[in-house]
Amino acid sequence: MATDLTNEIREVFAQASLQYEAARGLDGDGWAAYQKIQADHAAEARLQERKFLSEYQTRFEVARKRIIDEGGIREKKLTPRWFGRDKFDVSAIDRQADRDVLAAHQGLLAKLRQDKDERLDALLPPSKDRKRPENPLKWHFSQATNRRLGKERRQRPPR
Repeated sequence: MATDLTNEIREVFAQASLQYEAARGLDGDGWAAYQKIQADHAAEARLQERKFLSEYQTRFEVARKRIIDEGGIREKKLTPRWFGRDKFDVSAIDRQADRDVLAAHQGLLAKLRQDKDERLDALLPPSKDRKRPENPLKWHFSQATNRRLGKERRQRPPR
C-alpha cells in the first residue's frame, strides 16, 4: 500500500497500462484467460468486501482487545495518582482499532490486486516480444550518415 501520492499514481498507471496492453494484444485463448482472471478477481474482491462488512464488529473487538492488552504490557511509570490522570482513553482505542481493521482490509485488497496484476503479466508475452521492431529504414539511415567531429568533418570521407 503506497503512502506517497507519487507512488500511488505510479501504481495506478502501471495497473491501467497492464490491463490496456493485455486487452489489446491477446488472441482468442488469451482473451478468454484475461476475462477469467478479471472475473475471478472481481468475485474474490466482492467476497472479501462482504466478509469485511459481515465480520467488521468481530474484527473490531479483536483489534480493540489486542490494543488494550498491549497497553497493559507497556512500561509503567510510577507517579502518584494525584499528579496526573489515567491515560486510558476509550475513544482513542476505538479509533485505533478501527484504523487497524480498515488497514488490514485495504492490505488484503491490495494483495488481491497485486496477484491479479502478476497473473495478467504472466499472460502477456515477454517484453522483448511485445516491443515493436525498430524501423529498419531508420537504422540504415543512421549507418549512412557520417557524424565525424572537428577537422575530420571537413575532410573527404575515406574510400
